[in-house]
Amino acid sequence: MAQMMRTAAALSLTGALVLMASGAGWAQTPPPPTSSSPEPSRAWVVVGGSYVSLLGDCATCDDAGGYRNARGLLVSGGIRVNPRMDTAAELFWVPATTAQGERVRSTFALGIAQFRPLENHGFFVKAGMGLVFVRNWVYSPDRQAEPPFTTTGLGLTYGTGWVFRRHRRVALQVFGSQYVATLGDLPLEDRTIENIVGNFWVVGAAIVIR
Repeated sequence: MAQMMRTAAALSLTGALVLMASGAGWAQTPPPPTSSSPEPSRAWVVVGGSYVSLLGDCATCDDAGGYRNARGLLVSGGIRVNPRMDTAAELFWVPATTAQGERVRSTFALGIAQFRPLENHGFFVKAGMGLVFVRNWVYSPDRQAEPPFTTTGLGLTYGTGWVFRRHRRVALQVFGSQYVATLGDLPLEDRTIENIVGNFWVVGAAIVIR
């Protein structure tokens, strides 16, 4: 009888140890792998506004009209080529008014390359080139206004900026840049306006959506 009791106790102790070992092993077993988080989107869109100071001039203009202040609208969309480089298409629209009250509408349609020297920081530099469409004068000479017209030229830009929380789906961007509109010569009925150039200095902020 005593032998049976000792055997039962041994079996009970063995079973308990097995259960404890099984429980410990189960607790140490890593949970089944979950699906990895999706990579951030390679595509992005930027929409923002800016303060613009612009100056137009030409080779045959006695009066460039002085600096004019305006507001600009920036819309761009691009794709991440690698962790440091983006390419994008950009539209930048600036409605302004000359000293004589003439309305000027400038629209830049550019291809952009954007580079981040520091991969883990939001600082970037950018440069781009494309077309610019100017409605009416890009400068304000002290003379009678010509009828409104639209002219097309070469548009250039370069600048820098910083993206805050750039790894988030929605981020904030601040930027500063210069846009240049080179419109060449403009033949009119009584004269030719030579080498028209418009300079646009820009400071702004935008929302980045990825």
